[in-house]
Amino acid sequence: SWDGYFDLWRPFFTLLHKHWPDCPFPLYLGTSTAKYDDPTVTSIPVGSGYDWSKCTRRQLESLETPYVLMMLEDFFLQDDVDNQGILNCLKAAEELKAGMVRLMPMPPPNTRVDKYPYLGICNPHTFYRMDTQAAIWKVDTLLSLLVDGETAWEFEINGNERSNDFTEGFYSTWKPFLTYKKHVVVQGKWFYDEAKRFAAMDIGCDFNCRGTLSFSQTLWWRTRDAVHKVIPSPRRRIKKLISNMKIKEAK
Repeated sequence: SWDGYFDLWRPFFTLLHKHWPDCPFPLYLGTSTAKYDDPTVTSIPVGSGYDWSKCTRRQLESLETPYVLMMLEDFFLQDDVDNQGILNCLKAAEELKAGMVRLMPMPPPNTRVDKYPYLGICNPHTFYRMDTQAAIWKVDTLLSLLVDGETAWEFEINGNERSNDFTEGFYSTWKPFLTYKKHVVVQGKWFYDEAKRFAAMDIGCDFNCRGTLSFSQTLWWRTRDAVHKVIPSPRRRIKKLISNMKIKEAK
């Protein structure tokens, strides 16, 4: 996260504590300079003036752990978490030497893994092989995909292309192991429907900190996101075509 989204921290952790009370892992919050007032959460302030990728890099480098479960601050949990299921995914990641195990199948994987029926392989050169959905990441792999200067959105596009350098190691679950509302805000404003939903839940949202999109604006963004997930942009299609040509030439 970063300090500009400080108003999302309380509702995020309120829902996390509610839906995952037996979480066995230490909790960290990446920030710019601020610290979150919660004894169960360790803040990682890395300084201001950095882009998303550099902030994420500095936050990761401050942790002494081979794996992290990374979630963005505007992913609000909506259902109770199967703690044993998450532990099984972590064990599988370690045994498979996985670079990533995505816990939300958006999109779903390509082929099944015999020993782990709840996991599938995300093949190289597939649409959104990796993204910023909640996932267990091998820290070294994630660091190798980050390029300073990129936003989270650019990381999803360009990092996905860079992931093709890894012939294996990318997996996803076939069903959600974390159920959440993805991106409750966009361009600094609440989605109309999310603002109504979470205001009624009384989880610590401060709606004075940012505006709320109108119903029509929310509908436009939802439609745009749905189309973007299904139909790659021309730039992405061209990049994929070039990548496929290089593969054929190599053969």
